[in-house]
Amino acid sequence: MRVIRILLLVALITCSIPFFAYAADSAPAPGWDQVLDRIYSHTWRGRADLADEIKRYQSQIGQALPDYIAAWDRRMAAPAVYTGKQTDNGSCGPFRYCAGDFLDARGFIVKLQEKKGRMARSIFDKLSPGAREAVIETDLAEQGASAKTVQILAEELSRIVREDTFSSFSRLDGVSLAPMATALVQDPKNVMNRACINKTIIAEAFPAELARNFKCVLQKDETYRRVVAARTVLYLQTGDRKHLDEAVVLSDAFANKLMYTDFAFWYYYPRALADIENNNSIAFQSDAYQILNDVVLWEEPLEAGKTSPAEMERRHYAWNLADLVLTRAILEKKMGKLEGLGPAVWVLGSRSKAQAITDREKGLLLFIIDVRKYLSGPESDNYRLNYAVALSEGKRLSRLLVQALDAKQSGEPVISLFNESRQYLQLANNWAGTWQGKATAVTAKLELVNMGLARMQDILPQSDVAALAAAPDKENFGMALALYRGMAERESGGWERLRFADRKVYVDSAQNLWNAMRRNALLLADYYLEKMDKNDFQSVMDNSIPAEKALQRYVNLFESYATTDGSRELVPDSAYFAYADALKRLSRLERTLYSFNSNMQLHNQSVDLLLKAIAVYPYDDSLSEYATLSRNINTGSVKTYPDAVVRSVVANRVVAKCLQGNKSYCDANTRQALEWNIRKVRNKLYSSNNDNVLDDMKLLVMELRDGMPSSGKGKPQQGGPMPGILAGFDRYIALCGELAELFSSAEEQLRKCVADGSVCNDLAATAERLLASQGKLERQKDELVASCNIWLRQQGQTKASSASGKDMESVRILSNLAVDEYVNISDRLVSVVIQRKLEELARADNDPMHKIIRSGYYASR
Repeated sequence: MRVIRILLLVALITCSIPFFAYAADSAPAPGWDQVLDRIYSHTWRGRADLADEIKRYQSQIGQALPDYIAAWDRRMAAPAVYTGKQTDNGSCGPFRYCAGDFLDARGFIVKLQEKKGRMARSIFDKLSPGAREAVIETDLAEQGASAKTVQILAEELSRIVREDTFSSFSRLDGVSLAPMATALVQDPKNVMNRACINKTIIAEAFPAELARNFKCVLQKDETYRRVVAARTVLYLQTGDRKHLDEAVVLSDAFANKLMYTDFAFWYYYPRALADIENNNSIAFQSDAYQILNDVVLWEEPLEAGKTSPAEMERRHYAWNLADLVLTRAILEKKMGKLEGLGPAVWVLGSRSKAQAITDREKGLLLFIIDVRKYLSGPESDNYRLNYAVALSEGKRLSRLLVQALDAKQSGEPVISLFNESRQYLQLANNWAGTWQGKATAVTAKLELVNMGLARMQDILPQSDVAALAAAPDKENFGMALALYRGMAERESGGWERLRFADRKVYVDSAQNLWNAMRRNALLLADYYLEKMDKNDFQSVMDNSIPAEKALQRYVNLFESYATTDGSRELVPDSAYFAYADALKRLSRLERTLYSFNSNMQLHNQSVDLLLKAIAVYPYDDSLSEYATLSRNINTGSVKTYPDAVVRSVVANRVVAKCLQGNKSYCDANTRQALEWNIRKVRNKLYSSNNDNVLDDMKLLVMELRDGMPSSGKGKPQQGGPMPGILAGFDRYIALCGELAELFSSAEEQLRKCVADGSVCNDLAATAERLLASQGKLERQKDELVASCNIWLRQQGQTKASSASGKDMESVRILSNLAVDEYVNISDRLVSVVIQRKLEELARADNDPMHKIIRSGYYASR
């Protein structure tokens, strides 16, 4: 009831007091009033949108927003108007007393001397000691003395009304206030109105003694609210803190109107913005909750999908709060310690799902929903809002980065996506307070670094790429490893204290962290190995050390945690293939070093590493690689003869089931690749060093067909090879040419998908065609070799054979060339199939083959 009475009084006063303005003033344009009443619908949309709206309205209204504010500033600076006719040489005014203001100076002095009433005592007590003495000693019979005291009192009252307030009701007992004075006392506005309020109260207390020669100008509460909104908008446009500070001060004018949502919003909104500027997280959380409770949730939820003014207003208030907390405070200002606002954002997400109508609203809603996903669930950090916002933004930018890379974009925009994503993911790690949150953030950041190494070496500045590779221990791999070790220590007990949601989340988080580390180690090795010039000793030495360190880092990780029985849950299935891959790369690196330093220890280390790798993953060409290595240098042990290694491999029950065609243990391509390499080792088939086998075959067929050099006339020589054999070689050569084109296409596809970091799905059909063609090629090769052998036997058994020894030698060479080309083509074919599979296994975290490799690892131990 008290509030209603105040409102009625203020309304009465507003209607009864004439508005005063100087004729020379530029009046505030009324058009701005309507605009500022709904400007909250643009304050959350960003600086560009707000600037466009203000520019459009300024053009329509014909007045700049700063001019509108300046016009109101001039009016608010003069809250009182002097109506007296006496000036006393300028000493009289709305905020000053002069001799002309005293209607009965003697009566006023008497009341002060006698201290009759609370107001008389209060004024007397506020006088300076000299003024009190002058009042007490004034002889009212002496006219001169009375005039001197009046002058002293005029100066004293001018000071008192500016400095002190008489609005305390305890001092107004016995003072009969008019409705206007009562309203001023109950609604004192701000400091600017203090003098007017005090002069009004004094005039009411001494109506016969002091003249009422002034009028107070009361501005409407809506005026203050609009000017606060205008100043806040200027701050949002320009970033000038002065506008915001002035808005906060002015908003005190309607501090008693906070039961209305529009006043409450413009009271707390600029304060929340100021809290962000001051980095005051405690005050910001308080003001944000005031907006939530007193503005967004003031009444019952409104009906979804409605567009009445009330619903539109409430909806935009919610968007403004979301923008304040998520965008302005956390994303832009990186303001920490806002965990207490997690429930507020959760409420906004629940409330706003049905309120998003425009595309911009839907975009902000998606952001809120994404943040909510990281407030709870397997990637959350116990409702820590800062963490959730940073992780959400970091992952969003990472997704945009992937899209840009897939679209073959480059340049500064792509680099910015990478750097900003990395910054927010680091913030998420800094703000995380649980092991679950730390594991999620560190994994995401390390995977981003992996993307930079895998797909952005030609986009990022070379210094940035070098920095990604140069500090793996401290910032990337090392940080992840320290976290993993802490998690692994509690695998058998105590993992609950790490504050994971459940056992599954704990295990999945550890495995995700491992997968990020394995990719990072191998990518770092690739980075240095690709920089290495194997023909330059200094290049080899400069790059071999960091490459070996990266690979050995992963080998040590695996050998520390992969137990003999495979019971460690925290070691993912993908770890075993990566272990074999790292060993093989180390083996090749040792051989490169051996080429510059013929130290037999390097060779032996290379052999040992390769044999360990074969035991884990024999499904590629490592068996053939080992056979070639042992052929060139004696391995020195029967156990390490190639045939013995093959026997050891096929004795593994998992490998045996793969070779038996059990689809549960490996696919057809993997089985065929393994079969081919086993066959090469057992039959001692080695790829030819001659890159011109097909050309040599063509030339020899042509010479045999033309009888060259025997006849010299371009005619076939009598007794030469049968035309059928040569026709068979024509078909064989043609098939080899077709396969060569198919290889080139497949190898190009493989090169592109490896370079792009994409899955080589398109290569699957090509690989099937290549494997099918290998069978056809093998049949033709076998037929040709058999035909050549038959013809050679026939020529050897016929005493009267007309074939020359040179022709017979040419046929033998052709037969060998056919075998060499078959081996070369088969190697190329299997290499494409193998490389595709290796890429799949390296990139995937849960390929079915990973489980088979893991089973095979323990079956061989």
